Amino acid sequence: MALDMYRSDNNKHELSINHRHYTHLKNIFYDFGSSTGIFIIECRDTTLDIKQIEKLIEVIDNHLKTNDLNKGKYFRGNPEGLTFIVEFKELLQYLVEENVSIYFIGD
Repeated sequence: MALDMYRSDNNKHELSINHRHYTHLKNIFYDFGSSTGIFIIECRDTTLDIKQIEKLIEVIDNHLKTNDLNKGKYFRGNPEGLTFIVEFKELLQYLVEENVSIYFIGD
């Protein structure tokens, strides 16, 4: 399964999140959904406005601060997961700066 992310202003494809990358974001998406009621899952379409993207960035920051992401069960020693999360966060920050909302299309 995959989850594709698009810009709402011009429908440009920004990112494909394959299943392996989704597993790195799963806990973040769960915490985001628990706090907002908006669940980002592989099999459903989801739209986020600027405030919701900012909240997702906040959840990512909390995960980066509270989890030892380089070892243990979180990434099983796989730095690729940490790299993907950081790059995902940077893309979200860029879109907020550009005042662009996003939507996800799930399989």
